[in-house]
Amino acid sequence: MARNRQRASVAAAAAAVIGGLFFFAPVSQAQAATGSFLYNLNSGKCLSPAGGAVGNNTGTVIYNCDTDPSRLWYAVYKGNNNYQLLNLNSGKCLSPAGGAGANNTATVIYTCDNDSSRLWYFSGNLVVNYSSGKCLTPAGGAVGNNTATVIYNCDTHPSRTWQLTS
Repeated sequence: MARNRQRASVAAAAAAVIGGLFFFAPVSQAQAATGSFLYNLNSGKCLSPAGGAVGNNTGTVIYNCDTDPSRLWYAVYKGNNNYQLLNLNSGKCLSPAGGAGANNTATVIYTCDNDSSRLWYFSGNLVVNYSSGKCLTPAGGAVGNNTATVIYNCDTHPSRTWQLTS
């Protein structure tokens, strides 16, 4: 009986370590277990697939930060300070539509794979797409609910600033 409890404890500890390595994110362990908001500092709104949809190529928008699971993201570490931004509700990753890199390319959720357009890195409060070098931003710097998000040149405009938060 004691031996079974010890085995269960060791297995649970190993699972926690492995899970922690897989879902490493620049947030606390508690946040990593439940996902985090990707909060736009300019608008006070959170990144979300439009309408909470889960299908490939669903556009992303900013929306009120609330308890809907579509507002929660994992930053999954992929090496070299790059992350896939995985939506908790859909299990899909943030990506520029079609993997494109031009200014004002819409961002969407898409099946997580090894395409470099699904990689992002954090530079201060900027969320930068690895492939394009462009930043995540609400289109036109708008602040209203359901404003589409796009990639755009990284600069000092406040709409480009984000924070992973619980």
